[in-house]
Amino acid sequence: MNSNTSAFWYRPLWQRLLPTSVAMILILFTYFYFYWQPIALQLAKLEHEIHDLDAQSQYMQITHQQLPSLELLNSQIVALKHKMNSSQRDPSEFITHLQQTVTRTNVVLNRLQPSTNTETQKKSYTIEVQGDYPQLYRFIHALISPPTHQIGLLSGASFTPHNGQLAATLTISFITDDKNNAQ
Repeated sequence: MNSNTSAFWYRPLWQRLLPTSVAMILILFTYFYFYWQPIALQLAKLEHEIHDLDAQSQYMQITHQQLPSLELLNSQIVALKHKMNSSQRDPSEFITHLQQTVTRTNVVLNRLQPSTNTETQKKSYTIEVQGDYPQLYRFIHALISPPTHQIGLLSGASFTPHNGQLAATLTISFITDDKNNAQ
């Protein structure tokens, strides 16, 4: 036996426990610092993600409960189809939509002239509006795009400069239902 190692055992108790206690504390500290702390941080991150997913799940459940049922949506679709099929497409509906579109897009309505083709009895309107290019673009797009007001068809358009702005002359022809005309 080596004299240094045998001398360790003949020391007083506190001198024997102090180095082993310090060594154990250092081992526990390195274990905590290098192994347990990253795992604890990862666990905290996972718990936070679980909490976020739980909140999202509750939000989705609430949203799902607020949505109408499939039967209700199907009945609304049938009612809308029936309403579109049974309603007569009235030119006054188009005029109302035209007035709202002019107001919303800030164009100037210079002329609105109705005309009727004597051969086919189709109504058409000649509309002259004035504004800059983006306003006219928004006006034409809003006039012809909503499916609830597709009672007219843009059949002609011309653009000319007028008083320092762009003027558009549009011809809108009303779509006729051939089934109703045949009866």
